[in-house]
Amino acid sequence: MSDIPVSGRRPEVTLPETVQPDAPLSLRLVDEADWESYRELRLEMLADAPDYFWATLDDVADYTEATWRERVSGPHTHLQALADGVPVGALSIDWVGYTEDMLLDEKTVNIVSVYVRPGHRGRGVVEALFAGADEVMRQAGRSRQLLETPEDNIAGRRAYERLGFTETGHRSADPRRPQLAEVEYGRLVPSR
Repeated sequence: MSDIPVSGRRPEVTLPETVQPDAPLSLRLVDEADWESYRELRLEMLADAPDYFWATLDDVADYTEATWRERVSGPHTHLQALADGVPVGALSIDWVGYTEDMLLDEKTVNIVSVYVRPGHRGRGVVEALFAGADEVMRQAGRSRQLLETPEDNIAGRRAYERLGFTETGHRSADPRRPQLAEVEYGRLVPSR
């Protein structure tokens, strides 16, 4: 187990300077004060790529400010990439597992809700987000990342493969499009 204090199963971590590059791209750990930028980016990702996330715009349409704040301060760790102070990408770390019957071991996390705004794709944003996630995981004593993506998310799959992810062999039905599979990828966090 990690020596880092855990609050509600979410390790308390920081982003060291090594993963906070100077302008034009920086990273931040999202906290409750960032709920509005979290909401804005989450709504955009669900509108831009509705088939690639488990939630839909309809699912979150009635969320109140309190609900958004609760989501930000819940068990996931949320990262945002910023270009000139504006969020351009996001990634969340699930420390526990999707459901009670899909719990993770103490070395593994699920990476969820990876998104880069269209105008910033191909500019190193996803690489910066994963570098930040890697550092957060090292602090928490975690070493393995899993993620799932729909089989038709070709651009996303190629990006994950460039980052060193490989298919685990596990596939499950896409929650909203059962004719398609969710492909599971995994990788060990690279050493420094």
